[in-house]
Amino acid sequence: MKRGVKKNSKSKTIILLFCFILLISLFLIIAAIDYSIIITPVGIYSDSEGAYSLDGAYDVFVQGDYAYTISYIDNTLAIFNISSHNNPVPVGSYINSSFIYRTIFVQGDYAYTGSGDTLAVFDISSHANPILIGRYTNLTILRGVASIFVSGDYAYVVDYDGDNFAVFDISSHEDPVLVGNYTNNTLLVDTSSVFVQGDYAYTVASSCATLTIFDISSHGNPVPIGRYTNSGGGNYSLGGVNDVFVQGDYAYTVTDNRFSVFDISSHGNPVPAGDYNSTYLNNTKSIFVQGDYAYTIGAGDILSVFDISSHGNPVPAGYYNSSNLSYSISESYSIFVQGDYAYTVNYANDSILIFNVYLNDSSPPYFTNLANQTITKN
Repeated sequence: MKRGVKKNSKSKTIILLFCFILLISLFLIIAAIDYSIIITPVGIYSDSEGAYSLDGAYDVFVQGDYAYTISYIDNTLAIFNISSHNNPVPVGSYINSSFIYRTIFVQGDYAYTGSGDTLAVFDISSHANPILIGRYTNLTILRGVASIFVSGDYAYVVDYDGDNFAVFDISSHEDPVLVGNYTNNTLLVDTSSVFVQGDYAYTVASSCATLTIFDISSHGNPVPIGRYTNSGGGNYSLGGVNDVFVQGDYAYTVTDNRFSVFDISSHGNPVPAGDYNSTYLNNTKSIFVQGDYAYTIGAGDILSVFDISSHGNPVPAGYYNSSNLSYSISESYSIFVQGDYAYTVNYANDSILIFNVYLNDSSPPYFTNLANQTITKN
């Protein structure tokens, strides 16, 4: 009987050892997945009160070798040369105390900004001297511009305080003309973001927890044709939704702590496809998608990258946590990705930051082949 007891104990030991080895192996596999993307800070520029002030920096847009930022507190549009990623150099700015900037979009030689009740147009053909050339002001239509998207000769604007989705003809940059408007206090309450792809515009509204799809083929008459609403706290919740990005047949949204993917191949019926909710998302405010990866950032010190090659299962691929680091992203409300680099601005630390992103098993740069992809952001 004693021999039997000893044999049984030995078997249990072998089983426990096998389980332990299995757990370690699984941990190593998960770790490899979590860190398949390397994110390295490479450049920073800070200015809290000068000609290129980033005091209260709120949004960033990148086109070619230049980054465009707006300061919410110091009312400044600043332009930076980023051809040397480790040394962003300020080259031009425009300051107007009447503009409290919230958002910026750049297309070609023009920049479009939103400030309260105003859509403004700047000629940026001379990066050293951005010139205000046109504006539209209307407190009824624009009570608090939250997001702008420009496509061709039209600018699409959503209003956070007025529950409006407005369309402007900007073919004459000096004179933007309102051609269409849709107001709805059910679909557009506290609208935070708009994205345009083809004949469709996608908006998200935080208070009504809704993703809405508009047919904009007739610019003078934007028509809502599909929606998804979920104010609960579970999977695919859009309560407090902050941003939307569209690529192909999928729309990607972020709330403070949730990243959701929707199949929009049927525009009249957006369908939840994938969802992620974890510590990789902390007070998330902005999302950008490039190829098979989605990048998120917010006010919680975390820049995260997700592998979205399987839309139904977004997987964390890498993250940067800036707690107690000089490259702080503690209050970053916008992210833009171009090629191998991610760009953000910090509202609290008055700075623009540049990060190199690349696959763990390859030498940077890796995403250069995507740099010429047509990517636009609100």
